[in-house]
Amino acid sequence: MHTEDLNGGTAPVTVLNHNVLAQDLIELHPHLYRHHNPQDLVWEKRQELLFDEFLSSNADIIALQEVQQDHIEPFYKRLEDHGYSGAFKKRTSSDKTDGCALYYKREVFHLIELEEVEYYQPGIQVLNRPNVAIIAKLRHKLNNKVLVIANTHLLYNPKRWNIRLAQIQILLAEIKRIVGASKSPAILLVGDLNSDPRSPIIRLLEKGYYEAEEPVLPDYLGILPNCTHKSKSKLYNSKLVISLFNDDEEGKESCDKNEIPSDAKADTSKQGESSCKKNHESVQRDSFLKTPESHLLSHNFNFTSTYNFYDENYRSEATTYQDRWINVDYMFYSNMILISRQRLPTVDECVNHIGYIPNTFAPSDHLPLLATYGL
Repeated sequence: MHTEDLNGGTAPVTVLNHNVLAQDLIELHPHLYRHHNPQDLVWEKRQELLFDEFLSSNADIIALQEVQQDHIEPFYKRLEDHGYSGAFKKRTSSDKTDGCALYYKREVFHLIELEEVEYYQPGIQVLNRPNVAIIAKLRHKLNNKVLVIANTHLLYNPKRWNIRLAQIQILLAEIKRIVGASKSPAILLVGDLNSDPRSPIIRLLEKGYYEAEEPVLPDYLGILPNCTHKSKSKLYNSKLVISLFNDDEEGKESCDKNEIPSDAKADTSKQGESSCKKNHESVQRDSFLKTPESHLLSHNFNFTSTYNFYDENYRSEATTYQDRWINVDYMFYSNMILISRQRLPTVDECVNHIGYIPNTFAPSDHLPLLATYGL
C-alpha cells in the first residue's frame, strides 16, 4: 500500500473501483473463459467474494462497471443495509443487460446532484454505441467540501479508439457542466476506460490535451474542443436511469426533481452554464489553438493518475487480461491529496502467481482499484 501523510483540514475519502463482470457476459462469451475452473464462474460464488471485497474495503464510495440489472434487487441493494445509497445506469441498447453503478456512504456524504450520461447520440457514427456513465456531486459531512465523481465504462473494441475518444470528450464536457463555476473543484474520474496508458484517451486525461487528426465530434452537437458545452447541452438522453436511493431525505441536500432523475421525476433537459471561458495554462496548448487547422482536444481539470502504470522497478502493472495482461482501469483525481493506494500486481506477477481470473480468490476478470484521498 502506497501512503502519504494526511494534511490537516482534510477529510479522508476511500474509493473502490471495480469492473465486476456481468454474469450474462460470461454466458454470452464462454470461449473467453474456456481455461477457467467452471466453479469459479458461478454467480453464487462470485457474488459472495464481491460482497466481501465491498465490505472489507470500507470504501466511502464504490464505483462499479458491468453491474447486471437483474442482480440489483437480490444482490447489490444489500449495500443499503450497510449504510450505502446508490444508483444504476444501464447501457442504452435493449439487448444490453449491464451498466454502471455508484454507491456512497450516507453517513459521510450528502448528495447534491446525480446525472447520467449516454454516449449514444442518434445519427452520429462515432457515437453509435450504448456505453454510459454516472456523475454524482457530493458534499462531505465533515468539512462541507464538494466532490464530483464520474464513473464510466468506455467501448471495448480495441480498434475503435476514436469512439472512446469521442465518449471521453462528452464525459469531460458533462463533468465541466456539473462542476459549474467552481474554481478548484475536487474531481474523481474512475472506471474501465478500455485504453492502455499510451492511448490517446489516457494522454488527453493525463496531459490535458491531445492533437487529433480530424474533428472528433460534429459542431452541431455543441461540444467544443476544450471539452465544454457551447451553450445548454444538446445531448440526447433517453432517461433510462434507475434510481436506487433510499427514501432518506437527510441524505439528499436540497435536491429538486431535476437533480435526482428517476423514472417518476425525469429531467427533460440538461441544465448548466456555458464553460467556454476556459483558460489554457500551457503555452504549448495555446499555440495549438491558434492554428486554424488544428484539432486539439483539451481540458483544464489537471488530472493526476492514482496509479503510475509501472511499479518502482519500472515493471508494467495490470488490471485485466485481454490477449495479454494490461491496464485498462483507472482512477484520475484533481484538487485532492492521494493518501494511499492498494498496489496492483505487475504483469509478471499476474502471469506467474495470479493466473486466469475469475478464480478462487478473484471474483471478476478485472482486478479492483482502491485508494484513499484527502478532500
